[in-house]
Amino acid sequence: MMKKIEYDKKGFIQDVLKENIYTLHIFFFIIAVSDLIVCLFQLWIQDFNRPINVEYIIQASPIVFGFVEYFRLKKWLKEGQVKNKKSYIYIDIGIIMFWGILATMIDINSSLGLTAHVIMLFVVVEMLYHSPIVSFMISIIPSIILSLLILYFKDNIIYSTINVMVVMGLSFFIWMSSLSKYKLKLQLFIEKKQLEKLSKTDLLTNLYNHTEILNILKTTLIGHIDENYTVGIIMMDIDYFKVVNDQYGHQKGDYILKEVALLIKNIVADMGFVGRYGGEEFLIVLKHLEVEQMIEIGQAIRSKVEGYDFNGIKITISGGFKECNSENFTSAIKDADNNLYKAKTQGRNKVCF
Repeated sequence: MMKKIEYDKKGFIQDVLKENIYTLHIFFFIIAVSDLIVCLFQLWIQDFNRPINVEYIIQASPIVFGFVEYFRLKKWLKEGQVKNKKSYIYIDIGIIMFWGILATMIDINSSLGLTAHVIMLFVVVEMLYHSPIVSFMISIIPSIILSLLILYFKDNIIYSTINVMVVMGLSFFIWMSSLSKYKLKLQLFIEKKQLEKLSKTDLLTNLYNHTEILNILKTTLIGHIDENYTVGIIMMDIDYFKVVNDQYGHQKGDYILKEVALLIKNIVADMGFVGRYGGEEFLIVLKHLEVEQMIEIGQAIRSKVEGYDFNGIKITISGGFKECNSENFTSAIKDADNNLYKAKTQGRNKVCF
């Protein structure tokens, strides 16, 4: 039988609080670092374009709380001032509880995209489902039980070690569950980006599709009015493409479309945007260049296609250029198309403007 050591209740509570100061010291560090990682992860998901608003300040506040308390408690431990800090230890525990509410709000906001006002309505429900508050309370229970060891064993090192292991083990459990949640969010984020790309991309040529290249043209034309830069478009069409399809088959025709698309994309590079307008037609949107440079790009594409060996097949391409002086993209495309028609009627393998 263990011999019970006599003690008074006030002394016992004070001893428990004193022993928990080291646990709090570790726990606050975990809080700060964990929330810092979460905040950076959320910013990365949103391409670091997240506005600084109330929700973001709420989400980031545990970082400040965590590091402030960590260094303050570390200072106490170093200076041996724990004995006289009983009231402040209560405040520390309160701050941890407050952090739990903040973290709960973060979870709800990040997963459901709710505003701060709506978040408050869900705090209680979320606490019952998955919350650092619940996890912390679970960690407190074994800590209190282990604190009873103080009544029988005056070995504070053993107690402190076990206590820290409990909290760190629980923190690991929290992180494992959080990682699965954020892994799912990351997977959904990647899938969303992939779907966005698919909705904007022509599957055969991997260029922008008809809808997206028109959207780019609209946006570019609006920008050129506001910022006063030059915009030009080139409509290009593979010559006698129907004959190629009929003679060599659609599989060979698809190969030629992909190769031509790649040639155009490599020449245009970062000077503009390239999209498949439809069939064997390509629309090129250029900006921040002189008109002469834009026409040279069209001629470079024409020359490259003419000299390229498409596995024994030789083809040519024609183009129509138009400088855009207004926001009327329909008119610009019509004018470029008319110039393309002019190139076709003049013998093809030309770029008219």
